[in-house]
Amino acid sequence: MTVNSKMLKAAILSISLGTLVNNSASVILGSMESDFPDVPRVTLQCFVTYPTLMVMLFTLIGGVLTTILSTKAVLLIGLVIFTVSGMLPMVLNNFNAMLVSRLCLGAGLGMVSPLSVSLITDFYEGEERVTLLGQQFAIGNMGQTASMLIVGFLAAISWRQTFWVYSVGAVVFVIALIFLPNNPPRKSELLEQKRRSRGKAEANATMRPQPAKTVYAKAQLQSGKWGDEFSRPQPGTRARIKIPCNWKVIGLGFVMFCYNTTYLTTYSNLALIMKQEGIGSATMVGYAMAFMTASGMCVGIFFGRLYQRFGNILGAVSAAAVGLAFFLMIHANSMAFIAISLIIMGSGNSLLMPFGYYHVSKAAPKESSSFSMSIVQAAVSAGSFCSPYIYGNAVRLLGQSSGRFTFVLAACVIAVGAAGLLVYGVRSRGRRFGKMLI
Repeated sequence: MTVNSKMLKAAILSISLGTLVNNSASVILGSMESDFPDVPRVTLQCFVTYPTLMVMLFTLIGGVLTTILSTKAVLLIGLVIFTVSGMLPMVLNNFNAMLVSRLCLGAGLGMVSPLSVSLITDFYEGEERVTLLGQQFAIGNMGQTASMLIVGFLAAISWRQTFWVYSVGAVVFVIALIFLPNNPPRKSELLEQKRRSRGKAEANATMRPQPAKTVYAKAQLQSGKWGDEFSRPQPGTRARIKIPCNWKVIGLGFVMFCYNTTYLTTYSNLALIMKQEGIGSATMVGYAMAFMTASGMCVGIFFGRLYQRFGNILGAVSAAAVGLAFFLMIHANSMAFIAISLIIMGSGNSLLMPFGYYHVSKAAPKESSSFSMSIVQAAVSAGSFCSPYIYGNAVRLLGQSSGRFTFVLAACVIAVGAAGLLVYGVRSRGRRFGKMLI
């Protein structure tokens, strides 16, 4: 199998089908509230956000596991956990047990989600990488669009039947098992280099005469008796641990944490607001969310071309679209108005997220792209988990009770972010123009 294989691209892009299915649970929050009247609203919203608690942890664990196991093995293990735990609420009756299953879902998702991006950065370079990052997000939106439509249809039967959407993990498992190599070429080369250097070091150690102090230390180790000279580490001999990351990646992770905290207010509040105000049923919420992801799918495909044309200005324009969508949702009082708002939001988000991940891929050290993506994905997941708590408490502290006030705060935060991205985009275009003149 070659790196340019169409089936390899299909296998990598198929991973994104399952990574965004998790948000489809937001559609049934209104229906679940009727069956669990004693569960507080904030706890009910945690049904959507709880998986991200484990995603934060397991993106990091998965990043470490990719240095021990093959990338393919980590992916397959994560897909099994994702599929089984995602479908468990179909047969569970206790809400706390359902939350536990959602935590397990987050563990599997945390192992899978970073690989959907890091595999692209490992296998592809330049314009092809930019194009595939846009396609990756578009495929994810396609999966989410289909899941929202399916969930909306199944919700009319029973909210429990909606968890069949997580069976997509089994399909992705089969595709990855057949067509995905064990390790990307770069990782395989690094592992081979480490293996060779370790072999040379061991060979040199056996051939080199050992100093008397080393021989004495080994004898003390074998006998279990340590002399004063070896009872504690000598000054200046402590090994330094190098973290395979950099401050640019950490900074981008913080920015994406703030963005996802704000963006996720749509999923955790819209269904509850629509039910409270009598705008639509769970089925209608599913269809409305499908509008958002469908627009994201259509626009995200063109991310590569748009970025090549507009450069970093695209980030500011995308953020402005998301901010406009939040502003419209403050006043939306009909299904059509909400659908228009969500279409605009989906379009902006489908450009803004790959824009962020592309800059992470540029800032990440080449030898640890998977770990860097895990750091950023953990930050994104932390934003998803913290979203209802941060904005819920902010609404209460400001003395507001309307769920729509959350969208007011979100619009303000996105406006500040769009202004920052505009300054960054203008400066980067100026630097590029200056280089052209030189």
